[in-house]
Amino acid sequence: MVAVLYDTPDHLAEFLIDTSHETAEVCANCDQTKQPMYYCETCQQALCHDCRNTTHKARMFSAHRVVVAEESARVRGRVACAQHSEPYILYCTENKSLACIQCFNERPPEDRHYFVSIDAGYKSCTEKIEKWAMKLRLYQEEKREELEVRQRILAEHNNNYQTAKEGCSITSRSIDKLSSVRSIDPIEARTEIAKALEPFLGKSLLQDCQLHGARLPLPEKVRKKVAEA
Repeated sequence: MVAVLYDTPDHLAEFLIDTSHETAEVCANCDQTKQPMYYCETCQQALCHDCRNTTHKARMFSAHRVVVAEESARVRGRVACAQHSEPYILYCTENKSLACIQCFNERPPEDRHYFVSIDAGYKSCTEKIEKWAMKLRLYQEEKREELEVRQRILAEHNNNYQTAKEGCSITSRSIDKLSSVRSIDPIEARTEIAKALEPFLGKSLLQDCQLHGARLPLPEKVRKKVAEA
């Protein structure tokens, strides 16, 4: 079983997994998608690579926070703290959630070391996700090997079953033949043999077999004729 690594939900990790399936937004300036895409958390608009370099390089945009789109702090369409209405700029490793500057200021000084930049939180969470993915791959590989071993054992058991079944069938047929042989009357058997050899031995020898077959073995002439036949 794969062990549960963390008891508390990691909201940033959930966000990264959720947004990994989202389609890329178009640039708010040119309506195109040119990788790498960026996101201005101040304007709350997506920017392509070219427009970021042309429009947001001016001095008036120097205070704007522009991050890579995949690393943006958008959580289900929100970029501002629900409690303080301030933009997300930090990540709290203790609560595993995004935080604004007011969240940071309200915490005691001894707890502020839990706050890191969103980029650092993003890197930490992606490393966790990669570790989880690696453990899942190892678990899948282990179970795949176990399945292959079980399939080989099952195939061997099937082969052994078929071999034993054929052996039992042969033994059963042999027993049936022995039973039928033992049930034949010796006198009747010798008479039938003599009748079969009549064309080769003649009637006189046939009568001798019928008269003495119950008490005597087949005559030497009969055995020779049988051997020659």
